[in-house]
This record gives sequence, structure tokens and C-alpha cells, in this order.
Amino acid sequence: MVKSDAEKAVKSIEGVTNVDNQIEVLPQSPLDERIRFDVYTAIYSKVPLRKYQIGALPPVHIIVKNQDVTLEGVVNSPDDKD
Repeated sequence: MVKSDAEKAVKSIEGVTNVDNQIEVLPQSPLDERIRFDVYTAIYSKVPLRKYQIGALPPVHIIVKNQDVTLEGVVNSPDDKD
């Protein structure tokens, strides 16, 4: 439902003539959810990284698909990245 809603919202913007909807909806997985929670806890338990936890859309996105973890986003320094 979210994928089609996002596509409809973008199509309704004036001037948009085409939408290439590449949103991937991941299947529900209790194991992936547990891994996501554990990674979240590991990242944000570090005091210097807690600043990224604030806000409706955190700048670091934790993506877990079939037990593989990908972190996407932007941080302020190489130390934070490491």
C-alpha cells in the first residue's frame, strides 16, 4: 500500500510526467526485525552517535534484508562513520 501511495503522491506534483517507482517493500521477518533492533541499540548506545537519533527521520537508515545489514545516510565526520 505504501509503495503505490508514494507513486500516486509524486505523480500528482505539477510538472511530473513520469515516475519510475523503484521502492522495494521488504517482507516481514521477525529475525530481520530483531537484527535491526540490535543494530539500532549498538549504534545509539554510543554517546557520540546519539545526536543522530533525534528527529522524525534519522540520518542513518538501518536496512535489514534476509539478515544482511546495510546502513545508509549521512554523518558529520569520518569518526562517526567508523
